Formats: sequence, structure tokens, C-alpha cells
Amino acid sequence: MEAAAIAESSEITGRIDAIIAARRRRLPTLQSAMLRWQETAAQMSHLDAALAQLREQPAVPDATRLALAERGDSRQLRLEIAEMLADMQALESRLARDTVNIGVSGQARVGKSTFLQSVSGLDDEQIPTGSGLPVTAVRSRIFHSHTEAGALMRRRSEESFLADLVGPFYRGLGLREPTTLDGFAADDRLTGLDVRPFPNGASLRDDLLKWQRSIPTYRADLLGDVRNVPLTELRGYVAYPDDGDLRRERQGAIIERKYLAVEDIRIRCRFPHADVGRIALVDLPGLGEIGIEVEAHHLDGLQHEVDLVLMVVRPAGDSAFWNDQSGRAMQLVKQVCGAAVDPRDFAFIVVNDDGKRPELIDALSGSILDKVNSGMPNRFHIVLTADAADPSSVSANVLGPVLRHAADNVGAMDSRLAGSLQDRSDQLASQVEAHAGALQAQLRTVPTASSAQLLDAQTDALRERLAAALGLVREHYQEQAGNIDEDYQEAVSHAYADATAWIADAFGRGEQEWRTEALAKMRKYRNSAPFAVDELNRLRVELSGRFRSLDDYFADTVGELLTRIEDTLADEFGALLAEGEGESARVGAGDPIDRRSAPGNRLRVLENRLNEAAEPCPHLAATVGELAGLTLDYRSHVYPWIAEQLRNLNFEVEGPGGERTAQFVVAIDERGAGNLLQRITEAAESAAYQTRSALLDGNIRPAAVLGAAAEYFEDAFIRSGYSEAEFRSLGRSYQNEIWPGVFSELSPQNAHLARVRALIKSISEKPKGVRL
Repeated sequence: MEAAAIAESSEITGRIDAIIAARRRRLPTLQSAMLRWQETAAQMSHLDAALAQLREQPAVPDATRLALAERGDSRQLRLEIAEMLADMQALESRLARDTVNIGVSGQARVGKSTFLQSVSGLDDEQIPTGSGLPVTAVRSRIFHSHTEAGALMRRRSEESFLADLVGPFYRGLGLREPTTLDGFAADDRLTGLDVRPFPNGASLRDDLLKWQRSIPTYRADLLGDVRNVPLTELRGYVAYPDDGDLRRERQGAIIERKYLAVEDIRIRCRFPHADVGRIALVDLPGLGEIGIEVEAHHLDGLQHEVDLVLMVVRPAGDSAFWNDQSGRAMQLVKQVCGAAVDPRDFAFIVVNDDGKRPELIDALSGSILDKVNSGMPNRFHIVLTADAADPSSVSANVLGPVLRHAADNVGAMDSRLAGSLQDRSDQLASQVEAHAGALQAQLRTVPTASSAQLLDAQTDALRERLAAALGLVREHYQEQAGNIDEDYQEAVSHAYADATAWIADAFGRGEQEWRTEALAKMRKYRNSAPFAVDELNRLRVELSGRFRSLDDYFADTVGELLTRIEDTLADEFGALLAEGEGESARVGAGDPIDRRSAPGNRLRVLENRLNEAAEPCPHLAATVGELAGLTLDYRSHVYPWIAEQLRNLNFEVEGPGGERTAQFVVAIDERGAGNLLQRITEAAESAAYQTRSALLDGNIRPAAVLGAAAEYFEDAFIRSGYSEAEFRSLGRSYQNEIWPGVFSELSPQNAHLARVRALIKSISEKPKGVRL
């Protein structure tokens, strides 16, 4: 590559890295805004319920009761908030990516898979190609990596297979879908079904019948897990049946359809071009195929998966026109872009020209110029031309221009998307404030009652709000548990790299030193066993210790959970977690600390306040203390899962019949010492790899552990048998700290009124000043 081209590639890579870094800086602000809007929507729902209770109070005037009934329904506002949150989630997915993602789409037989091969360097075993029928059945994400080559496959569970694939087809045929895989396998309603009333009914029924017959070939893969797959084995999981398979099926054979068990594939490999930086390709299969909810599938992919999209086209037979399916695809692009993003910045058209039919290529290019760009080249969409089968043509004519475009425009698109959402957020905040103001005006006509205390009602309302807020925390981690944790994978990869480097250095001693010591001890004992046994024992301990670096990751994740729960409790308890924003709080034994100096400190403060209350709350205190002491570490939570991998580093192994056989016996000479090093090194490398695989196989999911801890705390703190009584003791002991100025002598009506006013105040203020 010429020096100028290398310099340009490096410059583009640096700019893409800067875009990703800017996204990371913006992400926490967006997530904070999302949380505030989620809380606002939840509180508006609570407000609707509180207003309904207030309307039932006998002293509320009839006119006020009618006005509150008209104004006290926030469903439309909450619907608009939910729609905005969905768009914020799409932006969150965009900002959270570690790569700039380029989607590649196209109808069957246009060369999309060939194009992906040319960019990534993969072949038919990973990205199937073919002529005639569609070939690629599973959406793949392909990441450029200097160091890794492999694939992570997310498999469906039986439940998600039925819900995501089978269910839509049944609904398309007007049938009630089965609820179990066995029920689907045994369903005979499809045979002989009159499909004429249903669009594409024959195709839907025939596909379901084929899926039924093939159940034995994919049932065992419906495990709902994530597993590593060698690149050489991918084709069997991502390809549709070929012509030969379909002929055998028509003759009565059962053919494999393992792709039905696969949700998506994540591939890492080194792209064979210049350093293309942190980019990924997202394969978007299915466009133009007959099926149910295909458009929704593509729309979701465009919204949440990609920063740019390339639509590959080429003449079909003797036809060289921009067809309706291609036009519909561009309509989806415009739907995704909305008013914030220019479709020209987001979507490219790639004409696949193999040089064999120039007259058809000219005709297709003219059709695109006329129907897409209104006679002006590149007016609405940039059109690129390359031979999809020629990597050099793809690199020069597509990848290069697209990466330059990405470096120039993706950051600006991020800003426009955020700016559009900021405008919506500001408008909705004004609407929420107006809604709250109208309700507040009506409340002025509600007479204030006096006399009896209503601590119980306020305490119950406190528990309800805490239940909702803690539920959001729990749901966050339960949702994370179902996703690939890239930070955890990176931590495991770092630990594995450290272990393999240590092994390569002859276990930290250097090859010559190790061999010299081994030979000396073998000669001393006239046997290789004593040295090999001692060394294998040392290797097990040391290799295990190399993976203890995961403890830093675990500590950070636990700290994040504790901080989330502390913030949730602080929203309701406030003064119970610390004396004041700038003052120190007592954690125990008189030790002063800043209330936010470390995760868990505020929980310790609350634990003490619960124990020291005028009416002590020992069970609540114990629950809080137990959470504050939560740990997640390698030795207690992870090592039991991987110990089996390390047990293979033993001098003797057990044979099929139970007999024990030495596996490291060598000659007592220099050559024998070298052989011993080689064999122990191979065993250690295998153990390290198996340990890495065990850590990544899906059984060890830190988010699942944290989700369980959050759920246990929520249940014990809110729903246990002692919770209601001790919350009321807490309210009586600290009513002025929890509800300053609210309690005096309140009647039930005053309690309802106070709750409504508090919620109105909160929802009118919470979305104010939200910044994206």
C-alpha cells in the first residue's frame, strides 16, 4: 500500500476511534435521562391511581371529582413517553457500541453474501453463497479483530422459538399458536388447512410443515444459551437447505434446519484489507423473502444494529430495473431516519457489477438515477459500483468511500439524533408540567380535613414506590443477564492472554532454566514423576491465580448494583442515609466517612438507623446489612465452575476401566526434559483454553447473580412477613425525616391529598432540565 493510502487509512481509523470515544462520553447522560423519564412515567401511573382514590373521598366536591376524572388520566402522555423512550433506547444501542456498524442488505441472489466475504475474508463455511434460492438464514455480526478468530452463537430457547418464529406464522394463518415444542410437533391442524383466505397462506403453512418434520434436527440446540463455535462449523447453523437437500426432502427425507435454533451469530476475524479500525458488518438477511414480520425484523435491525447501511443490487436475469421490493427497502430506511437524519448519510446503494453484462448494469444504473435520485447523480442516495466477488474492487470502490463517509458523518448523525430527542424531551416535559399544573389547580378546591394520623397510608405508599423503583433495578439486571456481557468477555480474554503468556514463558521461568531444573531433579530421583507432580501442582495453583484478575471486574459490578440500590433508597429515605450532602455519616464504631465515598457505605448508615430507631427494625436492618456485605469473587463464585478443567493437570489420569495411568513419563536426559516441557505446556494450554471456554459458556453470568441479589433484596425488604410491620415502625420512628413537614394530624383524606400533591410535584420537576 502506498504511503499516502496508509496515512489516509490511519487517519480514518483515528477519526472513527474518536467517534466511539465521544459516544462513550455521551452515553451516561442519555442513560440518566432515560431513567428519569422511566421514573416519571411510573410516577404518573401511580398518580392516576392516587387520584382515583382521592375521588372516592366523600368530602371532595362533585365538580372537582368530575374535573379530576377528566384530567386525571395520563395514558396518552405515558404512551408518548414510551415512544420517546423506545427511540432513546435505539440511540442508547448506537452509543453503547464499540464499533461503527455497517449493515449489508439486499434481496436473494444479488451477491450480498459474496460482498460480505470479500470484505471480511470469510468463505462459504461462514457466509454461505449460492444461486437460485436464498442461502443465508441467520443475521450475523462480523467484527474486525487483529487478535481473535471465532464465533459466538446465541441459541433460542424452546419458548423464544415458539414466540418469535412459530407464533407469527400461526397468527398469519388465523390459528392459535402452540405453547410447547411437543405441541407444535404433534399439531395436525396444518395438514389440509384451507389457506386461501390468508395472504401468502400456502407458503406459511408449507414452511411450518417443513419445520415440524425437521424438529429432530434442531430440538437439541434450543437451549437458550450462548456458545463458542469454530468458524469451520458455522455453515451448518446459518445456511438454508440447498437444492439437493430440498430434493431429498421432497422424496421423504428429514433434512437439517439447525438455523431455526439460532438467534444470531457474532463473528470476530481479521479483515484482509488495510487496518479498517473498529468497524463491524451486520448481515441483514431476509429482505424480499416471503415471511411473517420480516419488515419488523429488518426495521429493528436498522434501528438498533447499524450506523450505515449498504443495499446491494444487481440485474435479475434480463431485468435491470429498480423494483418494488428495493423501493420498499428504501422506505424502511426513510422510516428509520425520520426527520433527524438525512437518508443520504445513512444508506448507500451498491451495484454489483461482475463485468459480464455491461448493458444491464448501465440499464440498472439509469433506473436508479431516474427512480431513486430524480435524474441527479447521488442526489438522495450515493451509488457505488464494484464487483462483489473481487476483494480489491470492493475495498477500493466501496469500503474506502464508505469509511471516509462514516468518519465525516457518523458523529454528526449522533448529534442530530440526540438533538431531535432533546427537542422531544423538552416538549414532553412542558406537557407533563402543564398536566401537573392543571391537576394542582383542581386540588385547591379539595377541602383539607384534620385530626387522625395516617402514617400507615403514607408508609404503604412508600413501600409501593420503593417496590416499583427496586423492580426497575431488578429488571435491569435480569435483562442484562440475557445479553452478551462484552465487558465480562473482555476481562476473561485479558486473564486468558495473561495465562497463555505465562505458559509460553515456560511457566514464568524461561525455557532454559526450566529444562535445566527438570533434568537435575529427574537425575536426582532417577524418575520424572517427583518433578512432574510438583510442577503440575504448582501449575494448577498458578493458572487458577491468573484468572483471579476477574475480581476487579466483579468488584466493579457489585459496586454498581449497590450504588443503584442506594440511589433508589435515597430518593425515598434521604436523611436516613446521611446527615447531609456535605457531612459525614456514621458507618459503625464511630468511623466518619463521606456518605458517597464507596458503594455500600450509605447502606451501612441506613442499617444503623434502622437498628437505632425508637422502634427498632431488626429484620429490615439485617436485610440492608446483608446487601451491603454482598460479594462476587472468583474463588467462591467462579472457581467451582472451572475446577474440573484444572483437574486435568494431574500426573495420572483415569482410564475407561478406572485404572490410573501416568501421562508424563519421559527419558531421564536432556531430550526427555524437552519432551516433558512440551507435554506439560500442551496440557496447560488446553487447561487454560478450557477454563476460558467454561467462563464464557453462559453458565457464569455475573448479571444473573446480581439480578438474583437484587430480587432477593426486593422480596425481603418489601414483601417479607415482617416488612409491613417494620416499615410502620420505621415511619413512626422517622416520620419527620422521611416526610418533613407533611405529618401533623392527618385524616385519610389529607393523606390521599398529600400523596397526590407529592406525586404531582415530583412528576412536574423530574423531567425538567433533562439533558441528552
